[in-house]
Amino acid sequence: PEWGVVRGALETLHRMLVRVVANPEDDKFRKVRLSNPAFHAKVGRHQGGKEVLLAANFRRSGDGETLECSRDAVASLAVAVQLLEAALQSLP
Repeated sequence: PEWGVVRGALETLHRMLVRVVANPEDDKFRKVRLSNPAFHAKVGRHQGGKEVLLAANFRRSGDGETLECSRDAVASLAVAVQLLEAALQSLP
């Protein structure tokens, strides 16, 4: 794989999750529009990109347009943040 692209996607996911943990009451950090061009370019277009968020407790909205993390699920994101940090450290 292109490690620079992988690193960029993981760094973006890490920043997204850190923002949610730091601002659990702010809806704008707990929702990701799947059609957002920046999200698609950095994460969504890559195999497993959306799945990382789903594994981190984000859920598809009823209309399928967004991934959302409930306020109750924010605490569990700390583990995902740690896993992303470990993944970033292990990249060549």
